[in-house]
Amino acid sequence: MKKYLVLCIWLLGAESLLSCDICGCSVSGSYYGLFPQYRKHFIGLRTHYRTYQIKHPPLFANEQLIYSNDLTFVSEIWGKYQINKKLQGIINFPYQYNQRQENGILLSSHGFGDASLIILYNLWSTPDSTKGFFKHAWVLGGGIKIPTGKYQNSVVYKDLILPGFQIGSASWDFPLSFLYTIKRKSIGMNLEMTYQINTQNRYGYEFGNRISSAIRFFYWKFQPNFSYLPQTGISYENFGRDIKENRIVKYTGGNAVWSFYGMDIYKGRWGLGFHGWLPIYQNIGEMHVKMQPRLSTNLLFLF
Repeated sequence: MKKYLVLCIWLLGAESLLSCDICGCSVSGSYYGLFPQYRKHFIGLRTHYRTYQIKHPPLFANEQLIYSNDLTFVSEIWGKYQINKKLQGIINFPYQYNQRQENGILLSSHGFGDASLIILYNLWSTPDSTKGFFKHAWVLGGGIKIPTGKYQNSVVYKDLILPGFQIGSASWDFPLSFLYTIKRKSIGMNLEMTYQINTQNRYGYEFGNRISSAIRFFYWKFQPNFSYLPQTGISYENFGRDIKENRIVKYTGGNAVWSFYGMDIYKGRWGLGFHGWLPIYQNIGEMHVKMQPRLSTNLLFLF
């Protein structure tokens, strides 16, 4: 999924409010999660709600330190198509709403972001007929993020461009994924890792590569027409430093550790999920970005 999205195309009229090139919206993350009925196609709507507190260091000696509160709400249309027993394709097309509160002023923007296409290959999995103690599944994936979102290469504060406030990245990027699941009866563990290679866009800006990884433990209570799947785990995210015209951009990059909890419910052809994330450790933007608890929801229709 993608690393740098978001907003503020009309900020030109509010230059005096922006004090530096820092944006919490730049540190959003997504995960595949668990699909109990993995051999079926689905289409769904997934949402992500994230908030940040941003500390803006002064650009000049006589300026004061400024704080802002940022919000990102992403609504994704996504789906999976089971091509054959080994291959499945996942598509994602996000729509974003973002806002910033700073010095009593509210700024907001919205628009379609960058679409992505991922192909997952089932490297090896335990056959259903196997009566062994454990069941395993190894999956590898790769894909492309397409620059369908709008990127505005405009000066919004003095000589600064705020890349984290873009709706799209204007770059062709390449996510690589690895997933492993082991299960014994109703209890299991899932490992997930995605490394996204970001390229330089046509404006000379390159967002840093990123790693999103998670280990989750789950309990899968399955019945023919109804099943539920509580889960909990730990995730680690690493954000590389951005590069502009061969120079590292200040206040970019970092890493964070999260704990997360969730519940997925499946009834017939429908699936519904809720997931919450709590930060355990974070060092983002040279400690200028403070990420707060985030929430995601998921609605699926299987066919």
